[in-house]
Amino acid sequence: METKLRKINDYLLGIFLIIIPFSNKVVPIINITIKSDIILFTFFLLFFIRMVILRNERRRFQEYLYNRCSSIFFLFLIALCFLMFLSISYSAYKVTALKESFRFFTYVILLIIIGYDYCEDKWIKTLINLIVLVMIIECVIGIIQFSTGLFMIRAFSKEICGFNKIHGTFENPNTYAGFLVLLFYPIAVYSFQKIFIEKKKRYYILLLLILINLVLTMSRNGIIGIVVGGLILAIFYEKRAMYGVGVLGVLGAIVLKSRNIFDISLNETRLKLWKCARLIIRDNPIKGIGNGNFRETYNIYIRHYPEVSVHSALNMPPHNSFLKVWSELGIISIIIFISILLYGGKSIYLCAKKCNNSIARLFFTGYMCSFLGFISMNMSDDLFFVPKLTTYFWVFTALAWGYDQRRNSNDKR
Repeated sequence: METKLRKINDYLLGIFLIIIPFSNKVVPIINITIKSDIILFTFFLLFFIRMVILRNERRRFQEYLYNRCSSIFFLFLIALCFLMFLSISYSAYKVTALKESFRFFTYVILLIIIGYDYCEDKWIKTLINLIVLVMIIECVIGIIQFSTGLFMIRAFSKEICGFNKIHGTFENPNTYAGFLVLLFYPIAVYSFQKIFIEKKKRYYILLLLILINLVLTMSRNGIIGIVVGGLILAIFYEKRAMYGVGVLGVLGAIVLKSRNIFDISLNETRLKLWKCARLIIRDNPIKGIGNGNFRETYNIYIRHYPEVSVHSALNMPPHNSFLKVWSELGIISIIIFISILLYGGKSIYLCAKKCNNSIARLFFTGYMCSFLGFISMNMSDDLFFVPKLTTYFWVFTALAWGYDQRRNSNDKR
């Protein structure tokens, strides 16, 4: 019974990680909308059924909660989640605050389960195979979008932009670029090793496809993220990666020149949104305006401060995850949020240096590069609040936290 329930849980998590980038998309021909949340909540439900009906499993889980969840990283997560739910009480738009708070709560539950059940060497290899599969599908869709215009959102199509700015199955090119950066380096570092020589060429082809897709998004932010990750790889792991950084730098220069990055009119949108965020922080420095309430509050502020209005558009995001947290949840929450990233990064670094299993060590080395590249992207975008994307971030970070906790407690399970 225990083994069967665990296997079903494994399959559900695998299916969830495969379909989440395609969530809320309609499958052609059969006309079915993909709902990844249904899979996720079924996964949660089955896990807690295991804990209820299996006494030994329940006892081990209670010991796990007692021993592991007293870590500073986990306590910061709980504190931020609590402040999110607390903000509902003073939010002007309570439904929005409730939805965003509940979404973050699912990440906390997912982290607990992954830390308990999935910090195993065999799962890392399965995870790599899953993200490779997802990346292949996304890259193929991206190439089709660019060459044919199929599956494109009209705002990014040739009719509007003069060329097809690909976005995969995501809502805009910057989000798709964040996805590519987040998954690129775990695959890249894995493919560099001679012990995987039989699959090496396949991985190099996939890495080339990822870089082509990244260029075709025309995302300045994505280029910055991939270059930052490459620098981290060269500094901490492989000096020869500096050649790759040089190539990425040339590609980046081409993209940035074509986008006229130094043209102030292109940066004006973000500058105005950041100014609006600063105004909101000035007026609500301690507790913020409520979780997820920036977009609606922006609509109010542009009436009082016309200079922060972006082409008369409504419901604009802040385009900076850190300003979003500070403006919505206050000074204490931004300190906690940064602390979560610091302690999560520490776990990733220790796993990259000290994991005994070579595959796990390679994965975390690659993820350390993607982790820092992704954070750099959030300085000019709010990618931490895109569920399709940030779910992978929390799953990978949860694995590092779980591995680090097991290493510290000498848990060999």
